[in-house]
Amino acid sequence: RCCYSSSGDLITDISKGAGRAHRTALYLSRETVEDDIKSFRYWCASVESCQNALCEDICTEYYEYRPVIVGTYMSSLVRILMGDPHFHTFDGLRYTFNGLGVYTLVYSAEYDSEIQASTRVFGRGTVFSGVAIRDSSIFLSVFQGEDGDIQLEINGNRIQLGELYRYSVDGVSIQETADSTTLTFVFPSEVSVKVLLREDVMNLGVSIPSSWQGKVVGLMGNFDGDPTNDLASSDGGVWRAELVESPETIGMTQAEALGILHDGFGESWRVNSTNWLFGAETRYHLQQEFESNFEAECTVSFATEEDRRRAEQACAAAEHYKLCLLDVSLTNDTRFASIALGLEKEIQVTEILFQGYQEPPNELGGTLGKLGGTVIALLIVLGIVALITILIGAISSSKVFCK
Repeated sequence: RCCYSSSGDLITDISKGAGRAHRTALYLSRETVEDDIKSFRYWCASVESCQNALCEDICTEYYEYRPVIVGTYMSSLVRILMGDPHFHTFDGLRYTFNGLGVYTLVYSAEYDSEIQASTRVFGRGTVFSGVAIRDSSIFLSVFQGEDGDIQLEINGNRIQLGELYRYSVDGVSIQETADSTTLTFVFPSEVSVKVLLREDVMNLGVSIPSSWQGKVVGLMGNFDGDPTNDLASSDGGVWRAELVESPETIGMTQAEALGILHDGFGESWRVNSTNWLFGAETRYHLQQEFESNFEAECTVSFATEEDRRRAEQACAAAEHYKLCLLDVSLTNDTRFASIALGLEKEIQVTEILFQGYQEPPNELGGTLGKLGGTVIALLIVLGIVALITILIGAISSSKVFCK
């Protein structure tokens, strides 16, 4: 948050209650409460509990790790990738890739981190069946079997779901909903992954810190601020972004463009089975699923006009109507329309939370503060996930206003 004085001026002085950046998470984690909120209140904001020089030293060190940042604001990114699946890169490019296998979503050599996702056949398309993350020495995977059962493994150990709602395992903060349909994982590096199960269909949310900008590759793009170069294959070649929306402008038919998008770009990020991050049991299931003679499709077609009418009616209110129509066409399942509509409402709420600038309170005049924070890039597969960044301002007196 940004904090303002009674005259409406942005407070940037630590001793006067300046707001500061907290660690980023997909929810208010136990670590955030213990390491950020409570420690700040004790060492920096509590006159009664801390009145010696040690407090001043520790509070100064606290602000070194949770700094006051005044300058250009970098707003949180909310990415919508829906269907079977439709991707939305960190830099904003939307495309559809219907591969069957295990693929690299995000890889950063500098931060020693990787996120992979597996798919399975659904109708004439594919959906996500699992996600696996390596965050330095931490390995985590979530896999959904054909019976809908969810398997969670962390560093080779199976974790029983449905017993606790918030807990930590091997440095990973985990949150479950009561029905285990939403799982949230926050790693020490501040990478966050969210799994949403809607209508037995897996949806994924992925966030990475803003410091990773320009230091990642994969199906989610390179996060360099330029969406036109996001179709970069694993060998370093870059395909033109016009392949997605306007292939005719570069002398290609839609079929030719889809072929290049699938074979030249998407398939280049296929992960060889020897490098899968999934555990042994999951690897066996994946190998069985991938024996299918599946051929990717990415065109809208219906057996009858009644099927088309039903799909158009189901998708009528969807923000991304064409993608919704494609989903229903490939899967012959109108549940994909209801999944999209439900999750779109979540993302709309999230976008309201993450406005680009923090305005001073209405009753105050003065300087407009800009707070730089951690950028959240969000991938949703078959849905949208609301991502929450906690930026809490310090309130040192009744004359400080934070929002």
